[in-house]
Amino acid sequence: MEQQPELYGLNQAGDKLIYNFGVYGPNASHHACPSQKANQEYVSESLRWLFTTLPQLSGVQLETGDTGVCQCQLLP
Repeated sequence: MEQQPELYGLNQAGDKLIYNFGVYGPNASHHACPSQKANQEYVSESLRWLFTTLPQLSGVQLETGDTGVCQCQLLP
């Protein structure tokens, strides 16, 4: 996302959604905009790769929540 900053989720002020929750150490949590087609395709391709590479997996857990909800103009 640092290479493609236009894919970041944004808060109401238009700032990138980057949080440091303190529970992960010094690493910040970067939130992508779920409305960006490129981000949707990245997730789809990542899951395709995962299940192709590890066919023994019976599932994965993808989480979304109320932390870092994108407020950009692309909202459906």
